[in-house]
Amino acid sequence: MKYLKMMLLHVLMIRNNKTFEDEAITIIAIDNHKLVGFYQIKAHDNDNTNYSPWLANVYIVPQKRKMGYSRKLLETIPSVLKDLGYDTLYSHTRLINYYEKFGWEYLCPLDKGDGIKRAIYILKSKGPEYF
Repeated sequence: MKYLKMMLLHVLMIRNNKTFEDEAITIIAIDNHKLVGFYQIKAHDNDNTNYSPWLANVYIVPQKRKMGYSRKLLETIPSVLKDLGYDTLYSHTRLINYYEKFGWEYLCPLDKGDGIKRAIYILKSKGPEYF
């Protein structure tokens, strides 16, 4: 764990502009010049709701899982949202209770008709000091 505190995690935002109506914004994490993981922010994520924007496609390479990279990557979300001019983000996931440890709140269940239990979570700004 001491290593994680010392580690320098570079996070890059790949985008052409500050809108993402047609394309996702992809945030990647690199450690020692190697891809560790990424996430995207999209206007919609196959959600069939009026909520927007969405956290999508959170991924950590298998050999880097359970090492704290997910937390480090997800901790960049508030500053990315601030840069985009948003204070709320939604996510739907099968990982029930996972995002709550990162400040997300359960919003409601999401039924896609396939029998898989999913939930929608929301991350809200807690004021100027949050970002």
